[in-house]
Amino acid sequence: MALPVVHKFTSVARHLGVSVDSLRKVADEHGFTIRIGRNFRLLESDVQKLMELCRQKEKAPVSFGEPFQGGSPTGRYVTERPEYRQVRTSAKMLKKL
Repeated sequence: MALPVVHKFTSVARHLGVSVDSLRKVADEHGFTIRIGRNFRLLESDVQKLMELCRQKEKAPVSFGEPFQGGSPTGRYVTERPEYRQVRTSAKMLKKL
């Protein structure tokens, strides 16, 4: 029976370019930390799983608002606060008079 490859936190953290504390915190959160006495270790197979779990998800757009009246010069969308909508509607009606 072949034993799995086990790494020290310091060597894995150095390889990933992160602090030992950060790596240990994330490994503890996901249940990958192996503690034997005072020693903390990670299985080699768990390091890859841990990296996949920590992969940042694609962020959703900040706003789903409608384009600014007449189009935005930058092409960006502008979200209008609900209380301004009533003011803008009143101003349009006053301009028609």
